[in-house]
Amino acid sequence: MVDDATKLGDLLKLPDLEEETKQLINAKLRELIGEVKPPVPLTPAQQQEVQSLMSEYLYGSIKKEGE
Repeated sequence: MVDDATKLGDLLKLPDLEEETKQLINAKLRELIGEVKPPVPLTPAQQQEVQSLMSEYLYGSIKKEGE
């Protein structure tokens, strides 16, 4: 499915496509992708975990006493 959507997306990059062809490609892409749902907000615990992971990634892991 992802390969099909990627190939269809690449077709849209072709020059001189007729408007009707673009509409058909977009309709097929919508069919392949399905319903797009809005993102669900992160819980406070998830936000803390993301912040922790990003800090570790950017600044390295924090050394604890005895390490």
